[in-house]
Amino acid sequence: MPRADLQQIFLESASEVLESMFFAGLSEGEDCPQGSGALLSTKLTFHGNPSGRFGIQTAHSTGLVIAASFLGLDETEVTEAQVAEVVCELTNMICGSVLSRVEAGARFELVQPKIASENTDWRQYDQAVGSTFGLEDGTLTLWMTFEENKPALVAQCQVPLYSQTKADCTTLC
Repeated sequence: MPRADLQQIFLESASEVLESMFFAGLSEGEDCPQGSGALLSTKLTFHGNPSGRFGIQTAHSTGLVIAASFLGLDETEVTEAQVAEVVCELTNMICGSVLSRVEAGARFELVQPKIASENTDWRQYDQAVGSTFGLEDGTLTLWMTFEENKPALVAQCQVPLYSQTKADCTTLC
């Protein structure tokens, strides 16, 4: 998929999720206020056709504003655990939206998002595509990389080893 197409999908998906679930709008561009504090990075792995990784990076202060908005709380009431959980859920929601646009009708398994302790720059990943969008209180960077060589999910089934004839091996999963 061309980089420009994926970046447009990021914009559409992030706008949809942020507006409907977090009551926040976004604008394209890296010249927006950066927010303050340490970077908060999340990532998840997804399996399907294609498989890959997806992640979000934002300043901690921006994550706090997003969490407070999502939870309907004042920023002073939001715990660190809630900030992490909400940013992970945001990662899950936006990734699902992106994948539904990338491969409509396909099935994907999204592994639970995690806070990435290393805060690695997404550009280190081979063939990664990313976009940074402005929010009122900072920026949000989305990135994705596809692992073209990984096979799609394969259903597994067990056939009893005691089957002696071909007729015994017709068990369907």
